Amino acid sequence: MEDNASAAEIKDIGKADLQDKLTKVIVEGTKLMSNILADRIRSTIESEGLLTKIFMIVDENKAIELMSPYIGAVSVLAFSGRKVTSQNVSLLIKSVNHDPDTRMLRFIDAMNIKDIIPYILSLYFFIAIGKDPTQERILKMASALSIEQDEKAAEYVIGIYKSSSGTTEKKDDKIGELIDKPLTKASEMMSKILIMELNRTFEDKHITEKIKEGVTPYIVAAGILDFTGKGTQITRETLSSMVSAAGFTPNNAMIDYVFTLNYGHIDFSYIPVIFFMEATHRPINTTNIKMVLDSISITFDEPLADYILALYENI
Repeated sequence: MEDNASAAEIKDIGKADLQDKLTKVIVEGTKLMSNILADRIRSTIESEGLLTKIFMIVDENKAIELMSPYIGAVSVLAFSGRKVTSQNVSLLIKSVNHDPDTRMLRFIDAMNIKDIIPYILSLYFFIAIGKDPTQERILKMASALSIEQDEKAAEYVIGIYKSSSGTTEKKDDKIGELIDKPLTKASEMMSKILIMELNRTFEDKHITEKIKEGVTPYIVAAGILDFTGKGTQITRETLSSMVSAAGFTPNNAMIDYVFTLNYGHIDFSYIPVIFFMEATHRPINTTNIKMVLDSISITFDEPLADYILALYENI
């Protein structure tokens, strides 16, 4: 059954106010993603005594150099909708001609990140449409995104969001810089591109009318699919499933309108790949992007890679 109060709220909001609200959601959501990933990485480093073990063999600067590619690999997997596992990280490390380090691969498994990013996006879906992001709602949305339900992951994300407005403590040291750099740079670029897409949406001549008719959940759903590397899966079925999980009755006219907005032409998976290559000191070009994407079975599109590289150089 549709939540009529929430439906009325998001239909009545003005175009400018909705654009401002969704922009804020994008900025806060991408920041929370990088904060949570950084928190999980640091807490695992500390609990596993990883640095102490590495420092017994090499000095701090060499330890940073050793760890950097693995943090970059976590960013690629988490932000492209792939599972953060030692197997996938190993594939990425090999794609840039590095030999995987068994200590670091054990560290990756200890992090136990799983599918944390879709849970963050699910939380912000409900914030964007004016609904309280409860555990039950987030779990339903995870199912709609074809993610296995994980009550602990949902509880963890809600807890971080509610504590200190979703911020986590950052430490000003070399390890903090190591963790934050690829995550922050990737999330900031993704945020800027999402806002560009949002601005393009709000330039459509029909948008004011469609907001009044209830298109907002459909736009947000398409944005989430784009962000999780599922832009090609923006279909009638996926949009219907997501808005149903949010408590709305799917509307074919709204879905038809979303299709006219030409979402799904940017694969956000390409963005963290750039910063992974920075971390591994590889030349940032289409050849190397293809090698990294191929390693984790993400379809390569050269014109898209050129476009993302142009954005990277100018944003």
